[in-house]
Amino acid sequence: MNIDNALLFSYGGIVKSYNKGDYIIHEGEPARFYHQVLDGQVKLSCFNLDGKKFTFQVFKDGESFGEPSLFLNEKYPVYAISDTASTVIILSKDQFFQLLDDHPDYQKKFLYIFAGRLFNKTNTSKLIISENPESRIIALLTKYKKENTTMDGPVLIRHTRQEIADFTGLRIETVIRTVRKMYREQKLIIRDRKIYF
Repeated sequence: MNIDNALLFSYGGIVKSYNKGDYIIHEGEPARFYHQVLDGQVKLSCFNLDGKKFTFQVFKDGESFGEPSLFLNEKYPVYAISDTASTVIILSKDQFFQLLDDHPDYQKKFLYIFAGRLFNKTNTSKLIISENPESRIIALLTKYKKENTTMDGPVLIRHTRQEIADFTGLRIETVIRTVRKMYREQKLIIRDRKIYF
């Protein structure tokens, strides 16, 4: 969601700066603020008992995160981690709901945002339950291409192999091996160690 920055500030929003790797939201903490990325990049992730990270979603300039917990008055189920040096506008929960009451057009926009996220989570769930690493990787690359371009030809995938592993729940070694196999089978292109799909 992208609420006008000036409107957020007029309701008491403040800017917080984070370094790469800083935790913005901790799993299990109560939702008390609306968060919107001013610049930078934030990942929503969780960790299993072995410490393996799974990344659910990445948020960039103008996008908001963590709202479902805010609306449901629930604790956060995941971590929000600054993936780059980032600045985030935060607005208290009470002021956020006052803003929505005063500007109902944003309520409808949130419905569309949540519907899109639910749709993506359903597709992600299908991705995760697939036993085939290649199917998981193809689904992720297809999703990336759909979200980032309208081009028909090969597109640069701006994810590292580690990020692909984090998004698919695969081990980095499995991603490397599978990407090489896909390259040999001409299912993707590798130029200067970068993946094009």
